[in-house]
Amino acid sequence: MNHNLNKLTFYYALWQRKCWKCKKDVIVALNVEGWSFVPGEEGELWTQKLPDWLLKHLRSLGANIHYRKTLIVKEGYYANVCPYCNAVQGEWFLREEILNYLYEKNPPNFKILEIRKEGIIRQFNSVKEANDYYFP
Repeated sequence: MNHNLNKLTFYYALWQRKCWKCKKDVIVALNVEGWSFVPGEEGELWTQKLPDWLLKHLRSLGANIHYRKTLIVKEGYYANVCPYCNAVQGEWFLREEILNYLYEKNPPNFKILEIRKEGIIRQFNSVKEANDYYFP
């Protein structure tokens, strides 16, 4: 349940969604490593450690990520949290939600980022675009 903190590159999807509780627009970030378009390690649920530089990049992009304990994950994990009502946007539900973007050519308010310590290396506007780049 932990990222390799020494890795040089991470792959995250960011998109806008409605908070399940207050219904306001929020930006969420989700690790998409292990998907067919991303070389490298298997993705994981409930990450308990993130490099400080990665957390800083994700927050600068609008993702409100904080370490939280929940009923499901009592030991805690880095979660997307609504900046308005403080509700955790459950990672299990985000993983299900992102499946909706698999077949959209250019989904609105969605991107996949290749991130390194120095910043964003690449941005893709759809899952297909990322897949075509890595597996032409």
